[in-house]
Amino acid sequence: MSVPDSDDLATRLAAVERRLQQVEDELALHRQLAGYGPAVDAGDAGAAADLWTEDGLYDIGGHGLLQGRDDLREIVDNPVHRSLLEAGCAHV
Repeated sequence: MSVPDSDDLATRLAAVERRLQQVEDELALHRQLAGYGPAVDAGDAGAAADLWTEDGLYDIGGHGLLQGRDDLREIVDNPVHRSLLEAGCAHV
């Protein structure tokens, strides 16, 4: 059995590290996305806002553009949103 040369091992290791970084990045995104619905549905404005960056933008589809964490907190705490939650509305 032959032993791979060090250049081949370095190339393979670099490829594995790139793939691992991609998987870790995707997992982090999935965790962010998966945390949003439960936080908003629980009416936890702080937890929902913590998922966003300070300069994050959220276009809520014809209902306005949220800019940053403070706007997101306000929408979660908004009486209209609270009434939707109380009526059983939820993110899926």
